Amino acid sequence: MLGYTQQERLGTSALAMVHPEDREQMAEVLKRSATLRNGELAVIKYRYRHSNGSWRHMESTGSNLMDNPLIQGILLNTRDVTESRLAEKAMQKREEKYRRLYNNALVGMVTVDYPTMTILETNDLGYRIFGYDSCADIIGNALSSVFADPEDLTALIRRLDAQGEAYNVEVPLLNRKGEKVWSEISAKKDDENRELRVVIADISKRKQAEELLTYYTFYDQLTQLPNREMFSNKLHMEIVKSQRHGREKNLAVMCLGLDRFKNINEMHGPALGDRLLQKFAAKLRSSFREDDLVSRLDGDKFMLLFSELGSAEGIVDVVQKTFAVFSDPFLVDGNVFHITASIGVSIFPHDGNREETLMRNAETAMYHAKGRGRNTYYLYDEQMNREIIKRIKMEEELQHAIFRNEFIAHYQPKVTRDGRIIGMESLIRWHSPQRGLVPPFEFIPLAEKNGMIEEIGNIILYQSCIQNYRWQEKGFAPMRVAVNLSPYQFNHPEMVTSICRVLKETRLDPQWLELEITESGIMSNEKESIEKLNELTSLGLSISIDDFGTGYSSLSKLKDYPIDMLKIDKSFIDHLPHNSKSATIATTIIDLAHNLGFRVVAEGVEKEDQLEFLVKNNCDYYHGYYFSKPLSTEDFEKRIRA
Repeated sequence: MLGYTQQERLGTSALAMVHPEDREQMAEVLKRSATLRNGELAVIKYRYRHSNGSWRHMESTGSNLMDNPLIQGILLNTRDVTESRLAEKAMQKREEKYRRLYNNALVGMVTVDYPTMTILETNDLGYRIFGYDSCADIIGNALSSVFADPEDLTALIRRLDAQGEAYNVEVPLLNRKGEKVWSEISAKKDDENRELRVVIADISKRKQAEELLTYYTFYDQLTQLPNREMFSNKLHMEIVKSQRHGREKNLAVMCLGLDRFKNINEMHGPALGDRLLQKFAAKLRSSFREDDLVSRLDGDKFMLLFSELGSAEGIVDVVQKTFAVFSDPFLVDGNVFHITASIGVSIFPHDGNREETLMRNAETAMYHAKGRGRNTYYLYDEQMNREIIKRIKMEEELQHAIFRNEFIAHYQPKVTRDGRIIGMESLIRWHSPQRGLVPPFEFIPLAEKNGMIEEIGNIILYQSCIQNYRWQEKGFAPMRVAVNLSPYQFNHPEMVTSICRVLKETRLDPQWLELEITESGIMSNEKESIEKLNELTSLGLSISIDDFGTGYSSLSKLKDYPIDMLKIDKSFIDHLPHNSKSATIATTIIDLAHNLGFRVVAEGVEKEDQLEFLVKNNCDYYHGYYFSKPLSTEDFEKRIRA
């Protein structure tokens, strides 16, 4: 209304922009508002400086909310009445028309005997406002009989005696049944006739709308908890209070995000999800002190404010108390839900001295906790924030990279013990305009977390197949290309269909494609995985288990897998031949594979003594830097031409 931003006014005196002539009266009303009982109101008109320098006439209704722990102050419902003041002057000019319009007015019109304050006359709307059937039912009643609070009538009379008129006074009146009717009263003394002319407008609906608007400005509609706006205001008050008293107490801001709540919404529908949120919100609110603030930000995110924690141990205690809320399952519509949460915490003043900073940092820490596996908590620090910003930036670049087709395949030769190339493994590289050639360990973990690995993997699968076909067209001896399938790709319901489509589009004979699948990718859904493996081998392509020995597959199940090859993980090769445990594992894998009819590939061979050990123990194939680093398409072609 007045052209100021929130930050320009927060923390400054409420009287700073009030007209000098009105400040004393305004201060008195504010003091009186602080002594009002619940439900009582104080009304004041005053002039207030607009940001453009002009004075505006304002009217405020003050409510005492000192006992409300979320507000602890005087709440002023304020409106600009500059235009109504102009209307008051116009009303004086229309006084002669008053009588003619009296009975047809769209507001209640009441004429009162001023000495006795007895109602003499009303128009139709005047008696209907109070629930009477006719004018005769209310004539003769004392004006005081329709005032809910005698003090309001006393204040009105005092004002009329002093000024002769009163405009737009909001007061609760009583109808015939004793129910409150919020009304706006304007009154003017007629000294000549010793009467009082009263205009009454029923503003009950407007007051209800104002109260509802005020409520939903500060409270979440679903859970009835304070919302982000209320939380931010309360945190600001606590920070200002701490700084004003010259001692900065520890304030802890906790952001709580429910884990995998999206899955519940997708499986059971948003209506049930909302009821679960309501149950959780009620339990969360009842688990903490009255001084602690529990709010809902949005979706499945909640934010809590704790003061006077005193120490790091206090913070951990509060986190553990929060996790205890999840110890029992939640029952909704006959469904039992065991839910967990990820929690992020920021501390004032260590992690920021403004409410926006503390809230943002707590939310950042919560997402970091989710990234660490969920059902845990994380305290904010600057290093963590830099890492997350770096991750977000790379995530954006990865999205652009997929769109711009910036991913390319490099090929590492797969050789026999005498160094003869019999195949190659396709390895992904990201050719970024900003970063250059990015190795996979820098972006693959992120792509796996956000699901982009599925699309990236499909790009490399297509490139590898089409390139292998082109080499065969050029007359090179056919050889298999091994392509890694991420667990995301392998577990996709359309995986087999997708591979068939790639083979058809690239015209590569399936016998020249080998798919490398990790143990963990198979074991996530073993029965379905074996069915998929059977479908793939029926196409004529080969299957190898990548990183064998690092997963958790059962050796007894290995015989059921329709696979062709096991790959010994590099972590075992690195310590050959001098580490006895690695040597035992490597020889065991080779013997096991051969006994089951599989061939064995050792990956990551870098030293001659490693190769000698593996050759001695009858390993079939090898690849690693000892033979060749991964090569670009052009360099690999030169290698096989030689």
